[in-house]
Amino acid sequence: MSYSSIHYQKGIATLLITVVLLIVSTISLSIMYEAVIKESQVAANEYRSIMAFEAAQSGLGEGILEYRENQALRNASNPGSGSLASGEIYSFWGVSTSARSILIAEGVSDDGSVTRRVQMDITYAKLDLPKVPVVAGGGSEFSGNFEVRNKSGNLTIWSGGSIELDGSFSTIVPHPTVSTASIQSSSKTYRGSDLVENDPSLSSLSDDQFQRAFLGATVADFCSGHTFIDQSTSSDFKADLQAAGSIVCVENSSGDVTFPTDTFVTGDEPRTIIVNGDLDQSNKNEFNGLLFVSGDVKKLNGTNDFYGSLIVGGYVDMGNGGPTITFEDGYTQDLGDKTTAGSRFGSWRDW
Repeated sequence: MSYSSIHYQKGIATLLITVVLLIVSTISLSIMYEAVIKESQVAANEYRSIMAFEAAQSGLGEGILEYRENQALRNASNPGSGSLASGEIYSFWGVSTSARSILIAEGVSDDGSVTRRVQMDITYAKLDLPKVPVVAGGGSEFSGNFEVRNKSGNLTIWSGGSIELDGSFSTIVPHPTVSTASIQSSSKTYRGSDLVENDPSLSSLSDDQFQRAFLGATVADFCSGHTFIDQSTSSDFKADLQAAGSIVCVENSSGDVTFPTDTFVTGDEPRTIIVNGDLDQSNKNEFNGLLFVSGDVKKLNGTNDFYGSLIVGGYVDMGNGGPTITFEDGYTQDLGDKTTAGSRFGSWRDW
């Protein structure tokens, strides 16, 4: 083989090696480029996912603040919404059942490409109330044509003093064998086992002890986070009461408390109404929740329908007429200070 032939073959081999190396280099660069692009996309998606998550978290925070203020959750068809300074948006709404109140929030990244959702159960300190329509630390007197009805138990009136019944007054309790029926238990002429009177466990309590037994604190401490609405100095007493939220603390430095007509109406969220002093009431109202009176109920008549519990530190005089008082578990089971609402431990989740 001649020298020129050998030299030619070496040149071909060098060229082939160079081409192969070039192809390999091109493929390697292409793979590296795609890896860089994918890594950048992953980083961008992760960044926007974090942005959307932070927006959703902001939605939870706003939802909690709104719940504390309004004591109610928005529904999915009317969510609350807002945005962050960097462009992310959020929305929030809730779902309520007999057992849970769930706040849900959704966050969307600034370019709309990523959506994150978070949720948590809302909780707050709830009152542990007896399942009874009327509790009176002193005695009690009922007359007129109305009822005290307990749909969830067999106790209707629990009194530290004597219980006087007159007129067409009656108490109603569940039927002992028919779950959908009820029966009359007590009246002017007959006293059933639904009445507990002259109970020393009530009559022996001091004012502060009575308040702690049912509220978990004295009236002053229970209302410490809420402004007492003074009937004698309020420029618009009715409006102030309606705007107070789930905890209504009221007094009258000049005398007895009297709620204006139709301050509370059917359909209201259940409230905890605290009267610091005596109540003298005949105007039309429909109470829903707990009415706690630290002093006496001097009068509670007219057409004041009541759904929940009436708990009175002193004497109760229903007078003529009077409200029909109906107790059921659902009327009081969620009562508490919703202004302190927060997340239930272990309920948070995201997706």
